Amino acid sequence: MNTLNLNYKNHQLIGYSYSLEFLPSEEEEKIGEILDKPSFSDIVYEENVKEAMSLIIKQVKEKPVNLLFYGNAGTGKTISAKMLAKETNKPFIYLTGTNSNKKIIKTLINAREGSIVLIDEIHNLPEKVAEIIYPAIQDNEIYIDGERKKLNLMFIGTTTEPEKLPKPLIERFKCIEFEELSLEKMKEVFIKKGIKEEIISPLLNYTLNFRIINNLIETIKIYGEIDEINLRKVFHLKKINLYSGLSEYQEKYLDILKKSSKPIGLRSVGLKLRKSEDYIKYIIEPDLIRKEMIIITSKGRQLSEQAKDLKTLFHSKDKEIKEEVLEEL
Repeated sequence: MNTLNLNYKNHQLIGYSYSLEFLPSEEEEKIGEILDKPSFSDIVYEENVKEAMSLIIKQVKEKPVNLLFYGNAGTGKTISAKMLAKETNKPFIYLTGTNSNKKIIKTLINAREGSIVLIDEIHNLPEKVAEIIYPAIQDNEIYIDGERKKLNLMFIGTTTEPEKLPKPLIERFKCIEFEELSLEKMKEVFIKKGIKEEIISPLLNYTLNFRIINNLIETIKIYGEIDEINLRKVFHLKKINLYSGLSEYQEKYLDILKKSSKPIGLRSVGLKLRKSEDYIKYIIEPDLIRKEMIIITSKGRQLSEQAKDLKTLFHSKDKEIKEEVLEEL
C-alpha cells in the first residue's frame, strides 16, 4: 500500500516522505505524451494574448518558465498549454487540481525529462497538496525519505478563480490573463472548423462559451449534418430559444427579475429556480451579463431596460420557430 507521510510542526509542513511504491521501477514506463496538435496557427486569440503567447513560445524553447493561465471558462487556457507542448516539442502531462497527492507525486517522479506538466483548475488543489508541490514548481525538486530528487519539468496551472490560490503558489508563476474572444474572433474560430455562418450566428447568439458551443456542435452531429434543420432540433432538445438565444432557465431567471419591483438577491433567485448559487453565477448569468440583460448591484440582481423591451418579442417569435421545428421532427 502506498504511503505518503507529512511532517508538521506548529501547523506548518516541514517535510514529507514516501514509501518505495512511489518510486519508479526499471520496468515502469515514463509519463509524457508527444502531441501532434494543436499548432499556434490553429488557435484564435485576441491580439494582445496572441502576442504574449508568441513571445512565450520563444521563451520556452530557450528556457522553461512556469505559467499560470487565468480567465473565464472556455477562453483557451487548456488548449494553449497543449499548444505550447506541441510547438516546443516537449512531452505533455495532464493533471487536475482534484487529483490526489499520491497521483500528483507519483506522476512527477515518473515524468519524462523536460515535460510540460499542466495542472488544470489548479485552484482545486487542497492546501496541503499545494504545499507539497511548492518545491517542485519553484526549485524543480522533491524530497524522498529526506533525500533531494531533482526534476526537469515545466509547470502550467490554469484557473477560473485565481483569487482562491494561496499567495505563495501564485508567486511561483508568471501569470497570463486569457480574455473572452470578441464576436468576430469567435466566428473566425468556427469558420476555421468549416462551420457555415448560418449555423455560427445562432450559436453565438446563445453563448460565447467555446466549450458549450463545441458540445452543441457535437450534439448536432448526432442528428447528421451540421445544418440549420439539425441545429433547430438541438435547440429544441436543449430548450434554447432560437430567436432570442436564451435557455429555458435564463428565461425563468429573467421572469423572476421582471416580477420584482426591486433588486433581488442571488440566494432568493436560487431558491425560486431550485438551482445553486454557483450554477446561477457560472451557467445562467455570464451570457445575460454579456447581452446587457441584467444589472448586478450590491443590493442584488435586476432586469435591464433592454431586457424588458425584448421579452414580449422573443416569446412570440419563439412560438413560431417551435411550431416549425415540431413539423420537421
